[in-house]
Amino acid sequence: MIRKGSRVLASASLFGAAVAVFALPALAQKVDFAGKRLEITVPGREGSGNDVYARVFAPFFEKHLPGKPTIIVRNIPGSGTIAGANQYQNRAKPDGMNMIAVTSSTISNYTLKDPRVKYKLETWIPIILSPQGSVFYVSPSLGVKTAADLPMLKGKKLVYGGNSPTSADLRITYSLGMLGILPTTHVWGADRGPSRLAFERGEFNSNYDTTPAFLQNAKHLVREGKAIPMFALGVVDKNGNVVRDPNFPDLPSFYEAYLKMNDGKKPSGPAFEAWKNLIQIGVMANKFFALPAGTPKNIVETYRTAARNILKDPEFIKTGAEIVGGYEQVIGDDALPIIAEATSISPEAWNWLDGWLQKNYDLPLVQKPKEAKKGEKKG
Repeated sequence: MIRKGSRVLASASLFGAAVAVFALPALAQKVDFAGKRLEITVPGREGSGNDVYARVFAPFFEKHLPGKPTIIVRNIPGSGTIAGANQYQNRAKPDGMNMIAVTSSTISNYTLKDPRVKYKLETWIPIILSPQGSVFYVSPSLGVKTAADLPMLKGKKLVYGGNSPTSADLRITYSLGMLGILPTTHVWGADRGPSRLAFERGEFNSNYDTTPAFLQNAKHLVREGKAIPMFALGVVDKNGNVVRDPNFPDLPSFYEAYLKMNDGKKPSGPAFEAWKNLIQIGVMANKFFALPAGTPKNIVETYRTAARNILKDPEFIKTGAEIVGGYEQVIGDDALPIIAEATSISPEAWNWLDGWLQKNYDLPLVQKPKEAKKGEKKG
């Protein structure tokens, strides 16, 4: 489903560079990629969520771009997607031959000002944006049977595995902190797949997955009684309200979970503002394809037309359902306000989040890059 209309007003200062490209005279000639070899840059390893997203779309871009070009997916792992995004910024030419698959880590590193970031995400031109939700679940060994038992987790010793305190895991750990059930033991350095396997082995008793990963790899755990879903983060509707995730209508959203854990008191202040920033990053702008700044309008519109046709393709509707199903897909300029929210954070929310990280993980929001060991290249 294609989302029509802007949800909020975009920040003109932030996205002026991206929009300005359309003030350039459009090239008159028709775009034809016949015989061309196009590339999708994927910051991250093969098998990652971003990689799966790119590889699901790639054959359909081949099918719907004029001339039916060959499209290859090139993975560039390292530094939590920073290495690949930096390389794309430096090398991608505005000729339509290279598109990037952006993921929440790419946005998070940019928004939270990781000093290793050299890419200029605000100048990239969005083609299609795909929200993705997340589900938090626990082991029945904690004594819970349904989502209604969420308050029983207070005081329990939750063991959780993830990438790092400031990675995409932050949207989950911060949510758990607001609910008063922050894990007491963290095992860092694990991606979602290994974390899920550790959960299955009983090494962790709490975990989360994005919607595609949950539907493909964790739903069977629920059926077998080995995992109890407690809540989904939810999505932000056109009025800015947090509502239930359409893929999990029977699960409470984080907002509902918060009310339940706090006797009906609504979340507010910089704590909730920071949470909404993380949800814009981790859910509403979770994945999107973009072209580099300066790409001519006719090439941009050719890609966007292909994206619209992909969403109407019966084969894609069938095979891509677990990747984009249930969420409104956002085409073109309508994605700019969502990306603007995901890359903007107020000083009050920033200070609150920084203080929370330092209190709970002894880490500042902006971390200095680690010094490379002798003979080792920096990521």
